[in-house]
Amino acid sequence: MGERCVSGQVVDDKGKPVTSAKVLVDGKVVELQEMASFRKLLPVGSHTLQITASDLENKTMELVVPANKEVPASVTLDSLKEMTIGYHSYYGTEDHLRKLNSNYSKISNLYSIGRSSKSRQILAMEINAAHDAKQPAVPSVAVIGGLGASDRGGKELVLEFARYLLSHYDHDATVSKILQMTRVHLVPTLNPDGTAEVPKGKEKGEKCQQVETKNGNGVDLDTSFTAMDSGPANVEPEVTAIQKWMTEKKFTLALVLRGGGQGVAVPLSSVSNFSMSQHDSEVFNHLGSVYSKAAGLPQDKSQCGDVKLVNGTARDSEYHPHSGSLLDCFYGHSETLALNIYYSCCGTPDERTLGQLWKKHKPALLKYITLANMGAMGYVTDLFGSPIPNAQIKFDESEHVVTSSVDHGAWWRPLTPGTHTLKVNAEGYYSQKKLLQVVGGDTVVFRLEKDDSVFGMPRMVFVIIAGSLTLLLMVCCLCVATLRSKHHRRKQYGFYQLGNAADIFNDSSSGSDDETQIRFLNGATKNKVKKKRTSRMSTYKDLVSSSSDEDELFLKNSYVKKKVQR
Repeated sequence: MGERCVSGQVVDDKGKPVTSAKVLVDGKVVELQEMASFRKLLPVGSHTLQITASDLENKTMELVVPANKEVPASVTLDSLKEMTIGYHSYYGTEDHLRKLNSNYSKISNLYSIGRSSKSRQILAMEINAAHDAKQPAVPSVAVIGGLGASDRGGKELVLEFARYLLSHYDHDATVSKILQMTRVHLVPTLNPDGTAEVPKGKEKGEKCQQVETKNGNGVDLDTSFTAMDSGPANVEPEVTAIQKWMTEKKFTLALVLRGGGQGVAVPLSSVSNFSMSQHDSEVFNHLGSVYSKAAGLPQDKSQCGDVKLVNGTARDSEYHPHSGSLLDCFYGHSETLALNIYYSCCGTPDERTLGQLWKKHKPALLKYITLANMGAMGYVTDLFGSPIPNAQIKFDESEHVVTSSVDHGAWWRPLTPGTHTLKVNAEGYYSQKKLLQVVGGDTVVFRLEKDDSVFGMPRMVFVIIAGSLTLLLMVCCLCVATLRSKHHRRKQYGFYQLGNAADIFNDSSSGSDDETQIRFLNGATKNKVKKKRTSRMSTYKDLVSSSSDEDELFLKNSYVKKKVQR
């Protein structure tokens, strides 16, 4: 294959070219050109790009150079200096999101999930660069900044993450690729009543606040998701809004940033609510370990709560055992694989440490979003290529199924590397099963044959049987109708078939003509005299014989007999 190239520009977080940066491709130095731009011819295949600069963060990127295509590799290097991040009130949060949406309206959309118990908006921002209808379908990922007052640090991480994604798009290859391949939904908080005010600074020696997720009605939201099946009257407005949101958006992945611990929590919060297959447990542990390592979280034991970790993960019941949690709701009532990320022992850390907290979790947040496109994805269509919506795709022995999208028939499912069995079911179609070897982001297309069976039989067989029975019934009816018609005519006109197939109108010499005529007339006259009717003589003409003598004989004899009987 011919050689292709990689090109880009190196800028800082303010958009200024970094002319002092050092660029290496596969360990070889690439000279920077004017405005800190670079371009390097490369063969088709995988390559490593490294960029370093003093007082700025270093970056390493893995690139895949395809045939006949130039790979964009612009990079934004953030400052290593401590960032200043402050807490936002409800109105400060709303103002921050509206400004971002106004400045980056082409790739962002600000919307409301619903209202809280105090009628505050639960705001969310969707960021996605693939707005073109011709673009292939992309998975959705939700990043949530917590459920209440003890998750204020998570709220600020989400707000900073929104600013980072929007400002780095088109200037950083990693961010641009993420937003072109993923639809990111950012929710600063699901409980605006609990985080409406800016927290006051803690006094020296004051202990961290305990887990607090009560809404404006004083109801603990993270124990209220068991009431979803009890009816609207018993459900908090935040719970109703969240349930509707997660059902409509069909997130592939989600994470909730929580305070009160350190480490990654996988379902379940209460082991009595649901059961989890071994397959799902392996997938959750894989997702959790990827985030934990990228964020530099403890791997063996949490620094608060004395929670034992395996590769940085543990069940949520090990952190805070309770039922009715949002995490269990995601697993039991949606298609989403969700994690709780316990970012700090203090849910509301000192404001001066928020910048450090952001830098710690930034690479993990970026890495986690990319996992939505790892594992397996594909499409469900009919034999003509038309998408089949809401088809159910089941993986191995997991009861946690995903459904195909309405517009493209697309689906996504993070899976661990290895061999997996996929089965798809769609109403009105034959099911299909495939064996998949997962290495990276593999695409699987299911083309389903329409199930046109009727009463368990193929439609063509049913049509043939039904048609045959209908034809047989029609023939029987026709035969019955014919017999009844003949019988009716005989009674009406008094005609009867003569013995030995004799024909009175036949001029043959067999038998006596006179004798035959008299026998025929006698039989016909006996039937007629039984009915009351007016004496009307009808002319009769033999179409077979042209003999006028026979006509006169017939009329004369008939008239004489009737007169005698009277």
